[in-house]
Amino acid sequence: MLNFSNNHTMAWGLNAAADVVSNASSVSGTFPATSNAMTFVSVTDPAIATLTSAVVTTGSSVNAGTTGYLAGSFTLVAANSAVLLDRIVITQNGSIISGTDVTNVKLVTTGGQQLGSVLPNLSADGKGTFVMSPAYEIPSGQTIQVNVYADVVGGVNRTLIFNVLNLRDLQARDKTYNVGVSPSATLALTTTTVEAGTLTLTLDPSSPTGNIAPSQTNVTVLKVKVVAYGEQVKVLYIPFQIVTGGGTTDFTGQVDNIYMVDDAGNQIGTTITAADSSVAAGGTWDNNDSTAATFGTSSSNINYLIPANTTRIWSLKLDVVSTASSTMTTSLVAGTNNYQGQISNVSTGDTTAVGGNQLTITSSPFQAKQNSAFGAGNIVKGQTAAKIGSFVLSASSAEGINVSTITLTSSSTFPFANLMIKVNGVQFGDNKGSLLAATDYTFAGTSPVLIPAGGSVTVDAYVDVLTSATALGSSTYVKLDSASAVGALTASSQTLKTTGGDNVDNSNDIAGQSFTVNTTGGTMTIAKDAASPASYQAVMGKTGQSLGIWRFTGSAVSDTNITDMTVTASTSVSCCCFRYRFRHCRRGNRLLLHLPLHQSACHSDEHRRFYGTSRQCGFVPFWRFHFKRAVHI
Repeated sequence: MLNFSNNHTMAWGLNAAADVVSNASSVSGTFPATSNAMTFVSVTDPAIATLTSAVVTTGSSVNAGTTGYLAGSFTLVAANSAVLLDRIVITQNGSIISGTDVTNVKLVTTGGQQLGSVLPNLSADGKGTFVMSPAYEIPSGQTIQVNVYADVVGGVNRTLIFNVLNLRDLQARDKTYNVGVSPSATLALTTTTVEAGTLTLTLDPSSPTGNIAPSQTNVTVLKVKVVAYGEQVKVLYIPFQIVTGGGTTDFTGQVDNIYMVDDAGNQIGTTITAADSSVAAGGTWDNNDSTAATFGTSSSNINYLIPANTTRIWSLKLDVVSTASSTMTTSLVAGTNNYQGQISNVSTGDTTAVGGNQLTITSSPFQAKQNSAFGAGNIVKGQTAAKIGSFVLSASSAEGINVSTITLTSSSTFPFANLMIKVNGVQFGDNKGSLLAATDYTFAGTSPVLIPAGGSVTVDAYVDVLTSATALGSSTYVKLDSASAVGALTASSQTLKTTGGDNVDNSNDIAGQSFTVNTTGGTMTIAKDAASPASYQAVMGKTGQSLGIWRFTGSAVSDTNITDMTVTASTSVSCCCFRYRFRHCRRGNRLLLHLPLHQSACHSDEHRRFYGTSRQCGFVPFWRFHFKRAVHI
């Protein structure tokens, strides 16, 4: 076509069925079948765009497991006119397995523009297609550099080669004339050799923090995330160290039975039954001591295998000896030539050090205090189920606590009956009916109450106030004297202590809140509310008119119940019918009463047709209300 004359027009067609040779029994159609006519013109200003392609050299080796590796690069130069880039097909024809050894392939310009979508995998034949929508424009006279990035997850000792194998694999067009433009050459990008895999170690986010308890067994003190990239990796040995912050014994009085497991259920190496006795508490036990802190050695390998591209969580566990105290920090020490790729079959590197979190060894995680959320108050003689004390029992994060009994001590004057306690709102133990002053009362539940590790429970004391109770002023009536409990994990006996660390007992108990016994009960004040409507003319037949609002305010002494009420009109009225309703709402310890009145002309039978209708004639009307359920203030 390049030799056609300017403005030459041509069409193509099939003239007859005989022009088609086929194994079909017959060929039919409408002939001649002619295409549309095409006109060919010569282009000089501007000329058809050109696209020059060239390879940019990149690195020639990569460790298996490398992510975001620059696997190849090339340039494209547009001339004469802008070029629109529609599609690029790249082919991997190295010796790696295209469908599995390379993932997350993407094309990115040096300016940061991604071309097409990221390909999670190449096809089995190594091809990957990147479609630009909308088309990517290369201005005339401009050069772009296209970089090929990929995650190399396998293929040890093999090669990785990306290519643009055919001119048609790079589809572009002239922006001005919208005709196709081919690149100047195919592209064979840099050959990369895939070398040995890698092993990475980092502190797992779930690695323990907080407290641990003496006598606790199988305690996890360190968790490490381990990833084998590129090939199966054999770990030869794992050195570690434990640092304590003090103590009165050597390391054998701190920890024993140290071992490591992974999240697949495998033990790594053998259990170290005892630490090195030559290391003093408050020092560091590591792999340089006579009893080495290591699982396996350079001469006696553990040969622990991690499959290629697999994550494992290692957990270092131990028993905390009953004499342990202070703090403990467990870490992995950097290794030397202590892992090996199983395809590359060479010692590929050293494991890195991983520092753990400092843990506090606490022998007294069981504490009690007065509940600050419940304050002093008032109670009334004859009152039932009056709360006269509230306490909080807590456990440290080392372990939970199972509480089996709780003991309270009554005051020297104790005008109450039916003492009971509730733990988190649930009764614990039995009722103590007849009570004496200055006496210990122990409550035992049908099953222990669990305080979760790092959590707490609330213990509330309730009594019935005797009708013979007298006013004594503000007084404390109960004290928390003791509690018996064991560790939820260690089953070791726990001593209840104050937040200051002292034992809770008869000489150092925890006082409850102060209460005042009132012998006369509470009071109530009634006043017209500021929102009560001003005087106005009420139109007969109009409904929903508010006639008055009153405010009822209780005292701080005790709650008040309203059972009956009488509302009286202030003047006499002529013969009228009233339909009434009563509403109330609460604001704090105050009650608002709202009495809307529906008024209409009198009919002889109206009071029978409407519930709550009164027929009042010639005298001062009043209304009495009885509340089946008392209004509580």
